[in-house]
Amino acid sequence: MAESARGLRTALLLGAGALLGVALLLYARGERGPLGPEAVPYDQVPCARCRMLVSEPRFAAQLRLEEGGVRFFDDPGCLLLWRHEHPEDRGRAFFHHHREEAWIGEEEVAFVAVLEPTPMGYGLGAVRRGESEEALLPAEAFARLLATHRPTGAAP
Repeated sequence: MAESARGLRTALLLGAGALLGVALLLYARGERGPLGPEAVPYDQVPCARCRMLVSEPRFAAQLRLEEGGVRFFDDPGCLLLWRHEHPEDRGRAFFHHHREEAWIGEEEVAFVAVLEPTPMGYGLGAVRRGESEEALLPAEAFARLLATHRPTGAAP
């Protein structure tokens, strides 16, 4: 009987250890992997690229880094240019919808030209793909930025 109780106790301890290991693995994986967008501390955090305070939600963007952490941007153009200038920063980008209270992941985003001034003057507003016939895919919007703005560190 005592041997049976000892075996049961060993099995329970092994099972609990395995469950704890799985829980720790899932927790660590969630900490490192890009999740959804994070709340932006408006008027408190500078744009990672231009250093202006991120203050206009309609034009905010963010990059959730694979290794953890978030880079905030005050203009969609700042994030698009940052990705070109810093290819080592891997993660998932999110853009605040230009007209709605919503975030759009990079796999669903497109950009429309906006007439009102944007924080850095890039003139882009984020929308969902298919929302506007005039919308540009991210690669097209980036090409437009390159035609008018020089990335940091680019040759003259």
